[in-house]
Amino acid sequence: MRRLAVLSALLLLAGCSGPGGPRTAAPAASTAPAVAETARPAGVSPSPIVGSWPPDTVPWQLNGVQAPERELEPPREVARLCTAADLPATADLISEDGVTGTKLHYIGVRNTGPSRCSLGGVPVLLSGGRTVPVEIDPPKLTGNGDEERPATIDPGERAQFTIGSSVSCGSGDGRGYRDISVRLADRDLSIPGLTMTSTCPIGITGVHRIRQEQPARPRFDHLTARIEAPARVKAGANLDYTVVLTNPGRTAVALDPCPTYDESLYKARELYLLNCAPGTIPAGGSIRFAMRLTVPDYTPAREWRLEWGIVEWRSKAPVATATVTVY
Repeated sequence: MRRLAVLSALLLLAGCSGPGGPRTAAPAASTAPAVAETARPAGVSPSPIVGSWPPDTVPWQLNGVQAPERELEPPREVARLCTAADLPATADLISEDGVTGTKLHYIGVRNTGPSRCSLGGVPVLLSGGRTVPVEIDPPKLTGNGDEERPATIDPGERAQFTIGSSVSCGSGDGRGYRDISVRLADRDLSIPGLTMTSTCPIGITGVHRIRQEQPARPRFDHLTARIEAPARVKAGANLDYTVVLTNPGRTAVALDPCPTYDESLYKARELYLLNCAPGTIPAGGSIRFAMRLTVPDYTPAREWRLEWGIVEWRSKAPVATATVTVY
């Protein structure tokens, strides 16, 4: 419920083109293209490459892709404690869902006060005005490290907790719970629309705020890239070329976690992980990486733009291009 599928976000970011979209499978067996000269990237002098990769090149590897790195917003500082005057008369049944036999009921409590406050602790669960025995923070109900406790919430913002019920214990139809409410900050809040039937002990979590995911800051966008590619390649062959990454900064750039890159020419587009064997790109230094792109055998014979770039969340930089003629 709380997280999106990150790999689909990567593919949307990188884009799809040509039959089948981006490739992540192994390319065909190596076929060195016939080369007599090298292409000239915009503003860059050509470097002669005969046949395949130079000896000082970091080897190419067939590495699967990974999702762009994301991170959670930083936790908030604890504010004044929320009081009964900051809470409404009712709590919200946000949603319900079933996981491995347990039905999860997500409950929200809004800050209706004039300023930010912090709401914590474990709600007292009531049914028909009577206290319901509960199991606190059972594993099936707890989150994935994105919960902030206590929940520090602004006016109009919502803290939440989860109630879990299940009929997988013992036999019989279970006990029904109606007229459900919770006690928080010395105030009873009814939960309209919530009913439960359970043969198992009711579980409940402490009050928390879900910290939102936010894009991680790009780590590689200040690098520069240059392509050194053969001037010509045969349709259906592997295009072996190199990318030179340069770090113009004053501190080394760690290749950990290893970045994803994409490469494209005509309708061929592939996504791979860089071979991060060097570990870092030193300050003011450059490293040459071997690259390979399989040119579709249906590629028309003409001049095409070869493009290469590091893909991060909402960023594709550095990017480099070169011109290659397919024959």
